[in-house]
Amino acid sequence: MRLLQFAATVLLPLFTLSGVSGETLPFRTELLKADSFTRIGQDEITVSIPCEKESRDETRGGTWVITPELLERLKGRSLSFRCEVLWKDIAPKAPSSPAGGKILAVAEVRDGMGRRTEYQVSPLCNGSSPNWQNYSAEFFIRPTTETLSIQFGIQKSSGTMVFRNIRAEVSGKAVFESIWNVPENFRCEYTDRVTRLPQMRGFMSPPIAAITPDDLRDMTAMGANLLRWQMNAHEPRLEDWKANILRQLDKLEKLLPLCRELGIAVIIDLHTPPGNRRNSGGTLGTADGAAKHSDGAKFVMFDSDPHYQAYLDIWRIIARRFKDSPALYGYDLYNEPAQMSFSKRDYYRCYYDCAEAIRSIDPETSILIESNEWASPEAFSYLKPLPFRNIIYQAHMYRSGVYTHQGVGDSGDYFERYPASRLSYPSTLFGKPFDKKFLRNALLPVRLFQQKYHARILIGEFGVIRWAGNGERWLDDVLSLFEEFGWDWCYHAFREWHGWSLEHSSDPKNTRPVSETTPRKQVILKYLKRNRS
Repeated sequence: MRLLQFAATVLLPLFTLSGVSGETLPFRTELLKADSFTRIGQDEITVSIPCEKESRDETRGGTWVITPELLERLKGRSLSFRCEVLWKDIAPKAPSSPAGGKILAVAEVRDGMGRRTEYQVSPLCNGSSPNWQNYSAEFFIRPTTETLSIQFGIQKSSGTMVFRNIRAEVSGKAVFESIWNVPENFRCEYTDRVTRLPQMRGFMSPPIAAITPDDLRDMTAMGANLLRWQMNAHEPRLEDWKANILRQLDKLEKLLPLCRELGIAVIIDLHTPPGNRRNSGGTLGTADGAAKHSDGAKFVMFDSDPHYQAYLDIWRIIARRFKDSPALYGYDLYNEPAQMSFSKRDYYRCYYDCAEAIRSIDPETSILIESNEWASPEAFSYLKPLPFRNIIYQAHMYRSGVYTHQGVGDSGDYFERYPASRLSYPSTLFGKPFDKKFLRNALLPVRLFQQKYHARILIGEFGVIRWAGNGERWLDDVLSLFEEFGWDWCYHAFREWHGWSLEHSSDPKNTRPVSETTPRKQVILKYLKRNRS
């Protein structure tokens, strides 16, 4: 693989790139577009915003507009930038997670949700740096991207940011492998074990160490018949990670007879595979925030052979141990993949290999796989079905994340301004209606996948923070769509954290359960009653 290179300079009317097949691809383009705060030098971009200048919520600086011809070559690949940066007195004007110096990818994409703008942000620079620092950013270019521009600048802040010696690289291989060609009229195949199931409705589990038989009985009393058993283990040593997972499986085995008695089907969810993520990915990764596009949240096992082997080994153990259990709904292979660049093995390859390993032991129990980008609905636009029987496809629904997750990870500052800072539903977000039509459009890629392949769908997580305005209305609209489409679902979560709890009030500072039935719980109960019918 050779390198894509571009120089931000007023002397050259083109960028020089090395293509994925090795040839040099000079192409005509406008000079780097610069706004009034930006100066373009020989090999340097300087952005300086005075502290007294009112700052709009946008990134100001220099912009590289990718030509349509180059964009076609980038689709499905990762585009990374390496440069040196120096910054001084970068001071955000207001509390805002994407504020500061950055490289920003701005893409117009079109899929089942229509045409919309998506942003991918590099690590932020704030404060001052006395010396030049090495800096990098990596962006995944969706197959559905229609336009793309790269911005070098500062968002919602004053100060100075300097970029120099900028180089861009495109991955020599597509981000995702082409493992098999899906036949034109492919339909998912399900045996009686799946087809005889009614629509299933239930909860994400409490922490496994805390779950009790009474929790299971209380779920049943509410009408639940589905439980996603989330196994978390964060030990760095593989043998310690495995021991932790085995303890959680031991507890499950003890409780499965009670689950069977109560009529609760269990999803075994390997929530954290060995090594977990390169970093956490940020609070809003799962909820369509900017961190969703950070490749730092990629699973370690995508590039580490020992971790990958441990992953396959634990699933072989699980399949041998539970293959004959009638209380299982299925095996959830891992939670919320977030792969935005080329890896030794991609998220789909991991699914394929693991499903093949499980099927060599257990030919019947359902296998659940999730879409990329934190199980986002929009990533169903490029998800492929697997060529095995009884595969159930899973998305998570937190849209819009700025509404469902308001105050999560930012509670101190958020609660200082609450309730004036509280977002409500329905309303207007980013200048567009945020209502049931928005939710329907957000779920459309999943619906189209379901219709095209006749797939069974699970919404493995969804929820809204308890202090969000009209959270019960959001829940009702989302659930009505799940019901319309015939999807199974698990509410996030049952007695896990008070922020998501149906048994706590909408007052964020009251962390004790309340005796009355909350409006959000009333909505969930209304839909859980359908299990009894």
